[in-house]
Amino acid sequence: MSVNRICIWLGPIGTVIMFVGLAIAGLQVAPPPDAPVTFYTDNRGTMQAGLMIAMFGGALYLPWMAMLARSFKLAEGDRSGMAYLQLAFGVIFTILVEFPYLLLEVAVYRAGAPAAVIQGFVDTAWVMAAGFGYTHFIALLVTGIYLVRERRALAVFPGWLGWLNIACAILSLPSFFAGTVTSGVMAWNGIVAFGLPSVGFFPWYVAWTYVLLRLERSASASVDTGEVTTPTHRLIDGI
Repeated sequence: MSVNRICIWLGPIGTVIMFVGLAIAGLQVAPPPDAPVTFYTDNRGTMQAGLMIAMFGGALYLPWMAMLARSFKLAEGDRSGMAYLQLAFGVIFTILVEFPYLLLEVAVYRAGAPAAVIQGFVDTAWVMAAGFGYTHFIALLVTGIYLVRERRALAVFPGWLGWLNIACAILSLPSFFAGTVTSGVMAWNGIVAFGLPSVGFFPWYVAWTYVLLRLERSASASVDTGEVTTPTHRLIDGI
């Protein structure tokens, strides 16, 4: 298996590891904003262990995002502006996945810390996690429009991928409000502010993983056969 293919698979593997860690920490579903701080402090050791595992899993998004950026270089060549957009998105994506867990780790770091201090870290962590929607919306919307409009993109990526990016971008919009209310469907654990962006994230992630794997297989086959490919060469046939 090539290094590039391993990097692509590390993303889904990291997602599984992250959710295992969150389950250990009791955070597989975000607790409500009015949850008492004892929710976090009563099982301090378990919470810390779970968050450590979740952060390790989240770090594995980095190689996956690097392969996402690489795919646009295959479409446009080394001067691809979209490749740099994906690279920047990947850095911010990973930070916004990692930092909320790190803040929760800090919140329970010292036993006996004042409840107000713990609550401040907890609020910051979950609002930051919800704030991921801003970056996600812009990156997916711009990428989707590019994929729909650019002929060079259609020579490499399947036509449905652009529309999927746009749809998933729209589904992430409710997360904008997660840091403004403390209860109801628009809270950070609400069915609208949390549920819809989650529904939008996973189809996007699964679809891109599938496309990246197909792209890598086609690119590797071209190298093995000595075929010369151009940025607009049809690399993903049959999608």
